[in-house]
Amino acid sequence: MRPILLLASVSLALSPPVDAMAQLAEPARSTRDYLEQMERYYQETLPDFRPETVKGTGFKPFQRIKWFVEPRLGDGDNLIPGARWDSWEALRDMEENQNRANLPTWFNLGPTNVAGRTLAIEVHPDDSNIVFTGTASGGLWKSTDRGTSWTPMTDLLPTLAVGAIEIDADNPDHMWIGTGEGWGGDMVHGIGVLESWNGGVDWGYTGMTYNVSEGRDIFELEYNEATGTLLCASDNGLFRSTDNGATWTEPMELGQWKDVELKPGSTDTYFACGHGFAEAGVYRSTDDGVTWTRLEGGLPLDGINNCRLAMTKADPNMIYWAVIRGSAKEVYRSTDGGDTWTLRSTQDPTQGWYNLAIVVSPTDPEYVFSNGVRCYRSVNGGSSWSQWAGNVHVDHHATAIDPSDDNALWLGSDGGCFLSTSAGSSFLPRNAGLVTLQLYAINHGYSDLNFAVGGTQDNGSWRYTGTSSFGSILGGDGFECEVGSTNGNIVWAEIYYGEHYRSTNGGSGMTFMNSGITEDGPWQTPTHMDYGDDNTLWAGHNSKIFKTTNGGNPWYAVTMDNGLGGGRAIAQCWGDQDYLAACAGTRIFVSSDHGETFNQVSNPATANTMSDIAIHPTDPNIMMVTANTYSSSVGKVHKTTDGGATWFDITNNLPNEPCNTVIFSHDNPDWVFVGSDLAVYASFNGGDTWVPFNVGLPHVVCTDLRWHPDGYLRVGTYGRGLWEIDIATVEPSDVEGAAAPEVVQPVTMRLHGNPASSGTATTVRFGIREAGHVELALYDATGRRVRDLWSGEHEARVDFVPVDTNDLSAGIYFVRMDANGHTASEKLVIER
Repeated sequence: MRPILLLASVSLALSPPVDAMAQLAEPARSTRDYLEQMERYYQETLPDFRPETVKGTGFKPFQRIKWFVEPRLGDGDNLIPGARWDSWEALRDMEENQNRANLPTWFNLGPTNVAGRTLAIEVHPDDSNIVFTGTASGGLWKSTDRGTSWTPMTDLLPTLAVGAIEIDADNPDHMWIGTGEGWGGDMVHGIGVLESWNGGVDWGYTGMTYNVSEGRDIFELEYNEATGTLLCASDNGLFRSTDNGATWTEPMELGQWKDVELKPGSTDTYFACGHGFAEAGVYRSTDDGVTWTRLEGGLPLDGINNCRLAMTKADPNMIYWAVIRGSAKEVYRSTDGGDTWTLRSTQDPTQGWYNLAIVVSPTDPEYVFSNGVRCYRSVNGGSSWSQWAGNVHVDHHATAIDPSDDNALWLGSDGGCFLSTSAGSSFLPRNAGLVTLQLYAINHGYSDLNFAVGGTQDNGSWRYTGTSSFGSILGGDGFECEVGSTNGNIVWAEIYYGEHYRSTNGGSGMTFMNSGITEDGPWQTPTHMDYGDDNTLWAGHNSKIFKTTNGGNPWYAVTMDNGLGGGRAIAQCWGDQDYLAACAGTRIFVSSDHGETFNQVSNPATANTMSDIAIHPTDPNIMMVTANTYSSSVGKVHKTTDGGATWFDITNNLPNEPCNTVIFSHDNPDWVFVGSDLAVYASFNGGDTWVPFNVGLPHVVCTDLRWHPDGYLRVGTYGRGLWEIDIATVEPSDVEGAAAPEVVQPVTMRLHGNPASSGTATTVRFGIREAGHVELALYDATGRRVRDLWSGEHEARVDFVPVDTNDLSAGIYFVRMDANGHTASEKLVIER
């Protein structure tokens, strides 16, 4: 197997929710057509929607798709094939020609106690402690202690969407993953099937390469150890390989194939199901996957949408098929190996086009779990169902039975992984260390470095308080957040469409504060809190910008010379706070009267894809905007030096990839940072040239960058949580020099409150990339150990320890850190 040299594709699975399929005469012809069809459908069926009434309709998953996919189309009708792969290769070329030895390292802040969307789970065939999980945009993860802790395995691949996992039971170090999320065109797309021969440590490509896997996301993989046959269910056909994936044939060339299963105990019989083509339904092969026959005995032959199969070793001839059809979720069963079928039950589909899973007990063929938005259990073979309301997050995508433990059932949902060791009677979360949360936005105040907030996909809004275990502050889908610059207890958070909430106690209690706001906002409604007044905020809704000067009670519409057109971002000048700017899809507005009046200025050629705007910290005439599209005709970063009268493209040497967020360093205004779909880039000359600024950071979608006056930069990612980097000691000349090997710093340490004097609180902020023993100690100038500061086992994360200097004489001291065979030290000056 060759080392990591992956061949990629970018695709969109055109799979509208089932009710829309019933309304549409033909499938969507393009990605843009799909988005427009679904938009019309929901306008007709939910004309007076409210966020609290749309759960289970598929409306929110579709809006999430639209939010991510639409701008990436640019001026085209489909995503550009191979664009993500091309940008990944361009990034690698930049890294190879960069002096990365002198770059600082990104450290993850968490959260380690809550996880994001999980698509696949696979348990080692012989060892229950070894579990793999594939996530929507956080990659493949491995646990060696049955989910007590997790390790990322694919952080540097071109895509972090893993929708299928398969292990060779005869050689468990040999495994495959199928990439791409694929549900209704959602989010992050695939690069084919990858193979590992060392338990997931290294990955190489298979024969399902860029040229043949273009337009393909993988839903299921099935390996037959007896014959060496590997089957792949994808969004563009059912594939077969007999040489570990080196070459492939396509016995079924049409449709979206959602599942393929080997009959328990058989060496040649498989069942598969698919939709999106005229002969959709359930198929059977009795010749090791070479030919397939459509099964009809009692099964529906039309109106088929999302579907899944389940079988059990307790009765190999019993097969269950869960299918979304029309306005219902139907469960069919065969007891004779697929010859005849009976309809067992009909349920509400509850966005089954997006959430659908089914699994049967390995010991009792009548005991079935069928999951969608929520968990349902049947003890009579699917004739009736009861909702299981335990400690399991909603929106399910994956199930797995432990091959070594018939009572162990795994579930995967938008909230991560959950394990039952009692055959489904109860579940516990298994998300400790599974850092896959999808952050839409982050923020922090400036009075406390160890306090930050973030809004997430389907997991609400959370607060970081200096440890990797985050605390929840608001439910639903969380978006923009604000923290008071002077009073860090003032916290704002929001849910979809501009419903704003305020807290005066650091997020412990939130109050709805939309008085005076007369319209909905976009899916992610931009907000900004005034740098000098914690009671003043702005919010960019659909056509208006609203402002409050008294903490949201009430808001009022500011004066604008044109409609906003759906807000994307609001920014303020740090040094002259009367100046603000706002961007929408195609419009930019500026204000010079502290946000009372916004006037439209010229628009850079970004084709309705503007994603963020930033203002120079001391000169409000200098601004930058980003565009999150793959369209090569659209510049990814534009700059103005005359307040928006004219703009010029400063994409320069950036790869052709979506750029989602931009920020100036307030300490060094020529330093600009951009977050893209793969990395963070830095310019140390105002945008003239760019370099990757991503040592230690996964190749993940970067959604929001924030600068902190203590010399840190933070980024929220869509799939790998919250990250932080120390930029105070960066030397641009070193970074931009000749190529040198990357050095990922195993430890990091900085002192805050230095020099220390009476009334100054000094803390040591430290981080390690691998868990281990950490010792922190204080030494005087002669090398004498003055006191121990901290000693013990520590997780792989950032933490802080206070340093009591009140009883120490004035002079020079040193704080030393020893961890995992590595050392860091920093001088501490004590003044009296």
